[in-house]
Amino acid sequence: MKKNIRSGLDLFLVPVALAVALLVVQGCKGSSNLLPTGGTGGDTSVTGTGGDGNGGSGGSSSGGAGSGGITGAGGTTPTAGTGAGGTAPTAGTGAGGTTPTAGAGAGGTSKGGSGSGGAGRGGSGGSTSSSATCGDPGKVCCSGNTCRSNGCCVSNICVADGGSCLPLAGTCSAGSCNTGACGGPGKPCCTTGTSTSTGTACTAAGTKCVSGVCALCGNNPGDTCCNTTATSGTTSTGVCLGSGLICSSTYSGGVCATCGTPGSPCCPGSKCNGNACCYNEQCVAESMTCGGAGTGGISGTSGTGGTSGGVCTAGKCSGCGASGQACCGTTCGDGLSCRNNICSSCGNPGETCCPGTNGTNQCVSGSVCNTSSYPTTSLCALCGTPGAPCCGGNTCSSGCCFNGSCMADGATCSTGSTYGSSYNYGTCKSGRCTCGNSGEPCCLTSTFATGTGCATNDLACTSGTTSSLTSTCQPCGKNGGPCCANYTCTDAGTQCLSDSYSSTSSCKMCGGTGQACCSSYTSTGPACKDPGTVCDTTSSVCTVCGSAGGPCCANSTCNDANTVCKNSRCVVCGTPGSTSLAAGPCCAGNTCKSGCCVTRYGGSSYASPTCLSAGTACDTLVSSTTGPVCDLTTVATGTCTSGTTSCGGLNQACCVSSYYSGFTSYDYCAAPGTRCLSSTSPTTGLTQYLCTACGDKGQRCCVDSTSSTTGSAPGCKSPYVCAQTYTTSGYSYTCTDSAGTATSTSTTTGF
Repeated sequence: MKKNIRSGLDLFLVPVALAVALLVVQGCKGSSNLLPTGGTGGDTSVTGTGGDGNGGSGGSSSGGAGSGGITGAGGTTPTAGTGAGGTAPTAGTGAGGTTPTAGAGAGGTSKGGSGSGGAGRGGSGGSTSSSATCGDPGKVCCSGNTCRSNGCCVSNICVADGGSCLPLAGTCSAGSCNTGACGGPGKPCCTTGTSTSTGTACTAAGTKCVSGVCALCGNNPGDTCCNTTATSGTTSTGVCLGSGLICSSTYSGGVCATCGTPGSPCCPGSKCNGNACCYNEQCVAESMTCGGAGTGGISGTSGTGGTSGGVCTAGKCSGCGASGQACCGTTCGDGLSCRNNICSSCGNPGETCCPGTNGTNQCVSGSVCNTSSYPTTSLCALCGTPGAPCCGGNTCSSGCCFNGSCMADGATCSTGSTYGSSYNYGTCKSGRCTCGNSGEPCCLTSTFATGTGCATNDLACTSGTTSSLTSTCQPCGKNGGPCCANYTCTDAGTQCLSDSYSSTSSCKMCGGTGQACCSSYTSTGPACKDPGTVCDTTSSVCTVCGSAGGPCCANSTCNDANTVCKNSRCVVCGTPGSTSLAAGPCCAGNTCKSGCCVTRYGGSSYASPTCLSAGTACDTLVSSTTGPVCDLTTVATGTCTSGTTSCGGLNQACCVSSYYSGFTSYDYCAAPGTRCLSSTSPTTGLTQYLCTACGDKGQRCCVDSTSSTTGSAPGCKSPYVCAQTYTTSGYSYTCTDSAGTATSTSTTTGF
């Protein structure tokens, strides 16, 4: 600004205006990020704005009438302008003055122009620090899921009434998603479009998900606290929306409590009503001693009271809380923070960030709390101009916000060199870098509130990872296209499925014959929908089941004759072989076309039932030239013979395997239609293991199961089925016809 030669009167007025300006700036720190209702005065570089119809409420409650600014309202003369108080319920009246009622505001600063407001950065009628950064469609939600005009808060982003709720299901309807079915007060919490679990998201203003239901929050004493909106630089904390309330805990599970009266917690910004004082975040009545025994702070941590802070007089403790004085427990006055038990200034550029409890600002308007850049971590910094950090909501007064910093219009949006590599994300143009829209390269994931590198939730970065020049933002949720956030698809019959040949996922039709199998992780329906089809695990495609060579059907069954389910595939059974590799599995009821059917006492988990040719070693688990072999001569129905000794035939003793000496589960039978069972010898009273007939109607099932199991054939010969009954002796498994009748039953003994 061009310097002018000033008169003596001008030089006298300047310090007065500056002093008032500092008081007003300090008053801005405690404003919350709720939706504003009043207008603001002009700051040092921006024209002031009028109110929204409710009128401004003025600036700090402790100030007097507003005084003139550094320069006149027009920004060209050194005389004080007269700003209008925000009292009329019409647009265009800014909130001036420094008293809690509309006072006479001072003219704007050097660029005040037409705005009427306080000196310096001006007193404001309600907080407007978030009005440009939250609540509108496409911007982050304000505290407590708050969006304007009946919008929905979806994944921390406001969606217009009637707009898509991606990645949640359906559209927004008066604050609720899925056409009003979820997200509103008293309604179920919303889930993502593919999630099968209980929902966790509420979308209406002033709601929070509690035990699967969207409960009202933050407006009345006893309500659960709402949440502030988490951003790339902040975490979500508890907040109350109603006046005269404070969240009793900084965590999301807190409860809203009445604040401001003696004996109750202090209100946000360490405020108490009337002339009461805030000591250790508890209000103390006027004329009472500040301190004494001390009380715990609102966050549930113990206070540091126990020493007197003087007497509460006119809202201040006489012995603590002022700049340079000891802290009042954990509390300091406006614009101060407690460090090393001494109150010192905070919130101005270059100073430590203020505490920012219950949603209050940590820094004065036009600055942000730097939480990431060493060595300026937790210091307030001017924001919004090229080269400076972005202001709240990734906003800049001019140019573009990129990677946390404001870029001048026309500048290259680049991450700079990292290990010799530099990534270019377009050029700053008309307030945005040319990335993130449909068909454009993906931006950095921190650029937008979506967190995906794309501007809206109906777009997805094709790579699914951190952005690069080869990754573009494309419409998501469509068949054959990329999945939306949270693995969501929008086309009917599609599901977000991974590609078996790469690490990427896409939306695919699933469940029909020849289509990909649906995933149980994101759907409660079957993997395959068409009758007679199953998910072929070798290809993850829905395939007709039950045919030889194909996948087994449900319950490990096969449809073709002489086939059984083995290792999830239908294979031809009953064909004998001279080696275990060449041998086919036994058919239903432990039968073979010829030769021996070797089955184990412990069942198929100790070796699958196998058809062996005559003369082949019976114990397929060991390599021996002296062990018993399949013999169809000594006993026509089949036995295992070694020299003059036979075993494994019908009603003969089970053969003892040398594979694991003394472990009976490997003992086996060889005669088709038999299984090795244990019983008590009627002559010796000892346990005996005999090869017993099985599989025919009325006989014991060859496999004790009412369904086939992987690796074994059905336990009964066709057309019989294995039925389970319970007796006083335990469960019994008997082969019956399909109507369930049998000539006899056999109770399970041993295995």
